[in-house]
Amino acid sequence: MTAALCTLNVMAAGDGDIVKYGFENYKKEKNNKYYTWYELDVDGSEQGIWGTGNSGYAAAKIISGGAKEGDFPTEVEANGRTGACVKLETKDTYTIFSKKTPIAAGNMFFGSFSLNISNPLASTKFGIPYDKKPLSFSFYYKYQAGAKLQDIDRKEVTGKTDKGNAYAVLYDNVNGSFQADGSNILTNENIIGIANAGELDNADEWTYKNVTFDYTKEVDKDKLAAGGYNLAIVFTASIDGAAFQGAIGSVMYVDDVELVCEAESAPVVAKEFTDNLQVTLDGTPLEPQQASIFVSDKGDGKYTLSLPNFVLGTDADAIAVGTITIEDVEGTETDGVITLSATQTITIKDGDLEGVDGWLGPQLGEVPVTLNAEMTEDKLYAEIDIPFGAMSIKVVFGKVNTAITGVSADMQQTIGIYTIGGAKVNAMQSGNVYIIRKADGKTVKVVK
Repeated sequence: MTAALCTLNVMAAGDGDIVKYGFENYKKEKNNKYYTWYELDVDGSEQGIWGTGNSGYAAAKIISGGAKEGDFPTEVEANGRTGACVKLETKDTYTIFSKKTPIAAGNMFFGSFSLNISNPLASTKFGIPYDKKPLSFSFYYKYQAGAKLQDIDRKEVTGKTDKGNAYAVLYDNVNGSFQADGSNILTNENIIGIANAGELDNADEWTYKNVTFDYTKEVDKDKLAAGGYNLAIVFTASIDGAAFQGAIGSVMYVDDVELVCEAESAPVVAKEFTDNLQVTLDGTPLEPQQASIFVSDKGDGKYTLSLPNFVLGTDADAIAVGTITIEDVEGTETDGVITLSATQTITIKDGDLEGVDGWLGPQLGEVPVTLNAEMTEDKLYAEIDIPFGAMSIKVVFGKVNTAITGVSADMQQTIGIYTIGGAKVNAMQSGNVYIIRKADGKTVKVVK
């Protein structure tokens, strides 16, 4: 199965994305007497996401003369609530060779079926990769319980009647290595959320059922987008059919299934501003450079400002610091001018310039930062102060300063030695990394 199957028949809605399944697409495979169901993808291709136990029933009936066409546990019913629907009926499969599998409950589910005689519960493989977070699960059904509820030993269960059941389960497929089966679909440790309709009683008319997902674990959005979760939707004519308990003749009709999935957020587009960047180190201005700052509107008056690939200096000895990102910046707008301000602690990340290794920023750990900026539709002026240890860096974006010229030999003298953490020291010791500041404001990273 492929991911992104949640995009089949998706419609936008006020409370999320609605995915509909109406059981209108079905066919009989060559040489088979039973139906299979599929959905149509956006390109018209068939997606066989629905499974049934019909093939297992066919195998079980071989010894007694074979299953008859039109008499399988899962069948097409032409007169559904809208168009066709599915008819699920619990059937008798008892033979001398199948004493521990005496019934086959009519079922329909996301997944596949492959008969496992030695372990019947493992025959049903529940779930397909799903790339949206389901919020609720609904369907229409009709139900009529069979006359006598019996257990796996074909003994009557007195005082009880059969019930239908429907549920949906979202679970972690452990990078594609795990698929739930009949023994663990509702109990495995990888379950993230369940929407269980519980016992479905007799209903002669089409009855609507809606169930909200109960999540016990957080959904990882990146894993979701990559197909790291499976979704199983399951309908059965006998609620304990997986344990081979049910009433022969229990019938459930199902139609117009809907999933409401969490709507995808619109991608946040960062606006790029390009201008002069003036860096001042301990009060000494370095040579101005051209740079870009990206600002994205996160909504609710919050912004993210990012200065990628920040370096101290412009020559071959420049120190590669990294990417400075300041999140959750408060913004207020007056007459078309947005004022941005923030005081927080950040961690500088690696940059992505080719040929640059050993970015300094991540080695500094958490550093304090103060931002004050003004932004219009096409202009950004920003001041960023980054003090750490005995050293302070001030970044001014959008203001042109006069470049330092006429550097003398005296200006090349060392006027400060700092550790990687910003502490000023008198001398360097072997095995350590230092930042050397010259009288002209240039800095050099030195490994002693």
